Amino acid sequence: MKTFKFLALCLLFHATGVLGQDLHFSQFNENPSLINPALTGANGLRASLNYKKQWQKVTTPFKTFGASFEMRSGATKKKKEEDNFGSKTKEAPKAFFAGGLAIYRDKAGDGMLGLTQTNLSVAGFVPTGEKSYFSVGLQASYVQRRIETGGLIFPNQYAEGGYDANINSGEEFQNQNFGYLDVAAGALWTYRNEERGLKDHLEKIIHIGGSIYHLTQPQQKFLLKDNDKLAFKIVAHGDVLFSIPNTRTAIVPSFLFQKQGSAMEIIAGGLFKYYMKNDTKYTGYVKRNALCGGVYYRSFDAVIIYGLLEWQEQFALGLSYDLTVSKLSQASKLRGGVEITLRYTPPNAYLYQK
Repeated sequence: MKTFKFLALCLLFHATGVLGQDLHFSQFNENPSLINPALTGANGLRASLNYKKQWQKVTTPFKTFGASFEMRSGATKKKKEEDNFGSKTKEAPKAFFAGGLAIYRDKAGDGMLGLTQTNLSVAGFVPTGEKSYFSVGLQASYVQRRIETGGLIFPNQYAEGGYDANINSGEEFQNQNFGYLDVAAGALWTYRNEERGLKDHLEKIIHIGGSIYHLTQPQQKFLLKDNDKLAFKIVAHGDVLFSIPNTRTAIVPSFLFQKQGSAMEIIAGGLFKYYMKNDTKYTGYVKRNALCGGVYYRSFDAVIIYGLLEWQEQFALGLSYDLTVSKLSQASKLRGGVEITLRYTPPNAYLYQK
């Protein structure tokens, strides 16, 4: 069994070698900094905490922590309109800017392969209609990587009698700690239409975008003879939220496509959203609570079970679990990883709220 696990891990790192160079969360919509800089501020002020733990049954667990904050300038302005009943003011869309900061920390496997990444993102939004925007975003990152070789086992250290830690591994490590700068860019189209009321609340929200990461192609240089560069990562993503009329429910399908070098990843699925109570348009005193549940599939890897609780339109708790369905499942017994998200967003403005 130990031999099988060793071979499975070797296969795992070989198969995910390229994608493993980047951070990955199953709840990708809760980590906009990692999929498109143009998403910065697309949903207003937002703060979140993320935690992921995976592959505990196969090796030393991989752990990833994240914290992010983003905000934007005012997205609407007042304008006067004349009709048969006189003049009235109305919200009109305008161009605006947004900025965000995200920090991630990752530790992987017996070698404690570590990554600390700080992303600083900015985005500009231009209205393409009364309810839609086009945005372009840029992201500058500083990444620090480290590894602790004392906990690693190499094939050269196996002899006829088994593993011998005194045998030279044959690996020449140049650096066990290094850092680099990185740059990403992306574009996004957003559509938002909301009709609020005490009995009904109809929404249609759409995000469609694409981005490119590692524009500077920074070098990875743990080994003495290592001259590898991070390949460009191409990302395409989309999500839609649409309410079902005359019900307190909504459907939220979404997808993520990523390609880096010869590696490719696709995640697709959706959530079913149930509003436990609706909000009010005029006073803002009653705010919605929502319960969501759904399933996603990550290509050739895992089924993701996902649940989300949104409270008072401000706080959210997301919980997901990856069920491994790849060849690694023989060692993991289908157990992949658990992921938790805490999110805060201020409640939406109301028509006559003071």
